[in-house]
Amino acid sequence: QNKQDLFKTMVIRTLYPELPREFNNTILNFTSLFFSSNIQVEKPSCLNDSIWKTSGSSILLSDVIAVKDLPTGFGWKWNQSKTRKSVYFAQQDTRIDIMKLAARKKPKSTLKEIPSLKMWRLIVTRKYQKPIMWLHCEKGEKDKEYIPSIEEYRFLSEFMSDSIASEIWN
Repeated sequence: QNKQDLFKTMVIRTLYPELPREFNNTILNFTSLFFSSNIQVEKPSCLNDSIWKTSGSSILLSDVIAVKDLPTGFGWKWNQSKTRKSVYFAQQDTRIDIMKLAARKKPKSTLKEIPSLKMWRLIVTRKYQKPIMWLHCEKGEKDKEYIPSIEEYRFLSEFMSDSIASEIWN
């Protein structure tokens, strides 16, 4: 299996050396799934915020959805983070348009911290067929490292002198 993956990686990077590595890796992930298995195509109504909650989640949709219509969280929206890239697979007569998306704060949002999310949007166009869209979450919400605030340690104040506790929490 590892030799197969290495071979596919070499082929993709040889065919598209002008693409950044992360775009090549995304193409590799998608083509491995799309051209080699019976992947289920879903209706856009199946799409919900679970797509960006967990890394590695993906969905293939029967219709193309605009970036502005993708599910988001409170106070943020999806934004294209790099230029679009396109690749063409002549043997399959298939063009794939690739876009990397990241979370950005909505105008007038009161959100203090923007989630660090990364999602890929691929539009797959085959000759004489309606385009389909693949969304793949590379970095999901549940991958965030939890860093507790100092307030969460306030209960420890009863085990230290008042002056030290006052210095930390006041």
